[in-house]
Amino acid sequence: KLVTDSDTVELWRLPNQRKISLRFLVSYLLKENIQDEIHDSIEDAKYALYLYRHYQSTLAKGPEHLANTLLQLYQF
Repeated sequence: KLVTDSDTVELWRLPNQRKISLRFLVSYLLKENIQDEIHDSIEDAKYALYLYRHYQSTLAKGPEHLANTLLQLYQF
């Protein structure tokens, strides 16, 4: 299955909280700027994959590390 931007947004979400945009997730977690001028679905797909890989590496550090990262996202 391909990873989509909507799937990625669900990974980086606390239960019962608003969804965080792909653009913000990429900016905050990967320190990159996307969707500056026009919407590019290829760029979105590429960064959705990068965010998925970042999620995997964050989770590999432990569920508590992931939970702390998610809390920081919502506090920013």
